[in-house]
Amino acid sequence: MTSKAKINMIRYMILVIAIIVTIMPFLFIIATSLKDFISIMSNKILFSPTLDNYKELFFPGDRIIRNI
Repeated sequence: MTSKAKINMIRYMILVIAIIVTIMPFLFIIATSLKDFISIMSNKILFSPTLDNYKELFFPGDRIIRNI
């Protein structure tokens, strides 16, 4: 390998690391939004995803009536 090829390889590796570091918080946010409250508080790595948080966010149901 020439020195130019080594420099390009190092740049590529730095770029890949920077992309991973940048994407990780978004993946964490998405994964957390798919967990139920107990899974969030217990820091489980393996969990069964649920859309209940989104259902509660977009379709609050009778919660609005109870608050009146």
